[in-house]
Amino acid sequence: MAEIVRGGILSIDKGQTEAAHSIGMTHWQTMTTIILPQAIRCLIYFVMTFTVTRILRLIERKMAGSDSYTIHGSQTVPESEIKIRGGV
Repeated sequence: MAEIVRGGILSIDKGQTEAAHSIGMTHWQTMTTIILPQAIRCLIYFVMTFTVTRILRLIERKMAGSDSYTIHGSQTVPESEIKIRGGV
C-alpha cells in the first residue's frame, strides 16, 4: 500500500510543487493541500481493487464446489466407484 501512495505522490507534476513553494507554502502545507489530495485517488483505487478481488475470490471458491467427489460408474469399469480428490 505504501508503494501505491508513493507512486501517487511521485506522479504529481513537479510544477505544482514548485508553484506552491513560489507562493510561500511550506513543505507540509504543499503536501497537505496540493499533493496528498491528488494522491488519495491511488488509495481509493487500491481499496476498490482489493475489495472486488476478495469478493471475486469468494465467488470463485463457492462455484468451485467440493474438493472431493465420487463418480459412480464408468464406461471402462462400470461396477466401480472412482474417487477424485482436488479437482479434475
